Amino acid sequence: MVSADRVEPSKINSAEKVPVLCVHGDTEAYPTAEIELCLGGSRRKAKLAVAPSLPVPVLLGRYLYDVWDGWRSPEAALVAKTRAHREAVKETQSDMAEERIRARRANSR
Repeated sequence: MVSADRVEPSKINSAEKVPVLCVHGDTEAYPTAEIELCLGGSRRKAKLAVAPSLPVPVLLGRYLYDVWDGWRSPEAALVAKTRAHREAVKETQSDMAEERIRARRANSR
């Protein structure tokens, strides 16, 4: 999704709308715009839903890793995630850290 204030009004296609499932459970139809994105040094055109306002200029989902050729590094992205996802990542990182500690202890014996 892209914030409407980042798109030239003439580029917004109000005739073509896409449904977006909002975090609160409602589905809302948004107009689209084809814009050029630059990620990891690559430039691509993408058709995005245009929201009246967003807390960030562009909101990208995890699906992007699969469709953007050559751009596979999650560390290279600024990605909005849910609190639940953030907590799951923290838990996984914590589990991985514990495994590394156990492996070091086993190797030091």
